[in-house]
Amino acid sequence: MKLNKMKYVLLLVFFALPASMFATLSVEFKSVTVYGDAGSNYQSIEGEGGTSVIPASSFQRYPAMVTDQRDGYYEVDLDWGYNFAGTNRNKMWICVNGFVTFEPPLNLSQRNSDGLFENALSTYAKNVIAPFWGDHFYRTDITGGYTVSKILIQKTSESVTVEWKNINMNAVAGNFFPSSIGNFQMKFFKSSSILTNQGDIEFSYGLVNGGMGGTVITEGASIGLKGDGGSVAKADFLNGLCNDTLDLGGCTPSDSRIKSSVWQPSGGTNLKILFTHFPVSTLFASWGDGDTDLSHGFGFRHYGEPQNRFVTFADVRAILRSVATETALDSVRGRHAYHADVNHDGRFALLDTAIWLRTTIGAPPYKYVDDQGRTVELLPSLADPDILVLVDQTTPVASTFTLDNADDILVPDDSIVKRNIPTRSYNWNDSIPAEVPSLTQVYWQANERDASMIVAYLSVQITQLPWIYDIIGYKDINFNKSSNLEPLASGINFGDAIKTAKNTYTIPVYANGIVQDGISLRLKTDAKISDVSAANENSNIILSDYHAGNMVIVSDADYTSTKPIAVIELITDKNTVDVSGIRLDGIELDNKTITLNKSSSSLENYGEKIIVHNNQSGVTLECRFDKDGVYAASIYDMMGNLVADLGSNNFEAGLTMNFQWNTLSNPSGVYFYRIEGDMGNYSGKINILK
Repeated sequence: MKLNKMKYVLLLVFFALPASMFATLSVEFKSVTVYGDAGSNYQSIEGEGGTSVIPASSFQRYPAMVTDQRDGYYEVDLDWGYNFAGTNRNKMWICVNGFVTFEPPLNLSQRNSDGLFENALSTYAKNVIAPFWGDHFYRTDITGGYTVSKILIQKTSESVTVEWKNINMNAVAGNFFPSSIGNFQMKFFKSSSILTNQGDIEFSYGLVNGGMGGTVITEGASIGLKGDGGSVAKADFLNGLCNDTLDLGGCTPSDSRIKSSVWQPSGGTNLKILFTHFPVSTLFASWGDGDTDLSHGFGFRHYGEPQNRFVTFADVRAILRSVATETALDSVRGRHAYHADVNHDGRFALLDTAIWLRTTIGAPPYKYVDDQGRTVELLPSLADPDILVLVDQTTPVASTFTLDNADDILVPDDSIVKRNIPTRSYNWNDSIPAEVPSLTQVYWQANERDASMIVAYLSVQITQLPWIYDIIGYKDINFNKSSNLEPLASGINFGDAIKTAKNTYTIPVYANGIVQDGISLRLKTDAKISDVSAANENSNIILSDYHAGNMVIVSDADYTSTKPIAVIELITDKNTVDVSGIRLDGIELDNKTITLNKSSSSLENYGEKIIVHNNQSGVTLECRFDKDGVYAASIYDMMGNLVADLGSNNFEAGLTMNFQWNTLSNPSGVYFYRIEGDMGNYSGKINILK
């Protein structure tokens, strides 16, 4: 099988999530918008088919289960379930205080509308849909001018609607105004996608106070969605007031804590706030099966087919694209990265730094061992010795901590620490550290090492995915084929840079020893990578990708220190290229610097021109020089071996002459021409494809 570097367009959706926070809701809902027109005014569901009025006596305070018309809940069975925050929900609880939750109620008042934004899981409800979270009362008496309230529910095969009708709204200092009554609804829909029960959510708002005047308190309620967990600093939430029609200057749904100020919060009785979902598969049972593009989901092209059909090179390409562009695959359970983590080492959680450190300062470097036996190390910043920088590799996301000189204690800031959970297990919820607040706050990542294992599976080097054996890896099973005494590779080297045009260079990349039965390599440069060419053999699978200064390659080929893994073409006007983020077969390596030879002759210096004509049978080097002279041409392969001597010609200035290379006996691959003459030496790259 022959698969060389391919240029392609992926029809997958990747999610660029904030570096400091992977929020489940930010992934599940792609937008918060307002929609509606003059003919779509608010309609009560009272009297419609399937609607029931829930009596005030049915709202109960947990766990005592006594009637509570101010803080009570009503339990509802969901006939078709609803997928929210990564989990399928079969029950919900309606709260008088203007929200529903998918979690059993807490034995605490939920009158504080800031609960939408706070990740105090033992204090505030989680997994919440809140059209108007405030301090409300389900009124059943009319003494003192009050109006009777109603809370209604309507369940159909396609949606569930809850309406708070004439609810006595927003107490002030514990007191309610008889005139402060309003009407609002929340509705969630069953997805139109056959992949999941997750669907859109909408909020709509009717009149307040029946249009009769008087004091109405519409300020101070929170409006939006809240997930399960988040960081210590804040919950995983989406604020419905940060939508496409509300101009608040940088308001973002996952960060803003703004609350209601006017009625209707949507902008009118004919307008609704809509949370639009991503229709994505929720195939939970297949962590690391290799189906990165979810093609075996219900209704997709590989549905019902075995693993050796639904794991394809499209899955490899998806991972390589995510690595090259540094755009994470969707990391929520059941999504793309969950299936792509084929060696089961990509789980992680995001924790507030306050969870990690509680100790006094000694002499630098500052090392601590937490209650799980993990070592954390900090060093003074070069810019400010009173700032300590987290350097331990078990927490690779950079965070800073301020040194409090008053009591010599570390005071953590609000940074989030990425906590890797690399312990391999067939069960995704095994070996979760105690400090992770919820299983729904476990996420997944995949890299080129996972892609190389998928390649190994496709080339029948391993028999199944996931591949989680820690003691025996797939590279230890079926070879030791070479008698070469060269040691196994532990790093990479770069060959000489060849200048092919102005500020353009080709540089071969080598392993520093033997690589057998496949490789994965990622690196980053401070130059622009314009091409990546892989060493080609007809029997090998080789795939690569690049973006900006990043390059990634996977292959099932064997390599030695003299056989290049790839040739990188890059563009830079600097004298050196800094290479970082080098990762060979999953092992992080030290940074390197490549020195460029800027003194070689350049076509641009003299106005000369060399044009390469490439066809099935041969290559013509069409040359024109501005100076008379004798020039000789030769062809080399990627390892620097002479392939063809094309002879020499006596050139006259301004006239065009050709060198011919018959390629019929040469395999596909990357070659280099070198033209040497009286006025300079010139090099360039030739791609032969057959």
